[in-house]
Amino acid sequence: NPVSSLPISLNRNSELRYLGIARTNIKFIPEWILESKYIEEVDISYIENNIKKSHIDYLKHKGVNLIVSPFVNV
Repeated sequence: NPVSSLPISLNRNSELRYLGIARTNIKFIPEWILESKYIEEVDISYIENNIKKSHIDYLKHKGVNLIVSPFVNV
């Protein structure tokens, strides 16, 4: 079964730079990821239509590289 939320223990890694959540049941990016000054890349391929658009837009505005499914434009 795909995960539907991120483990709380990841929150303790304040310098997390890359996050892969492709093909999961996650529907939002946690606040601690959105506010991280270290995050550089998030793989949301095959779930990009499930993630809140405001979260995608916020990460793009911060310059975070978003990996998406082929032929998808977010």
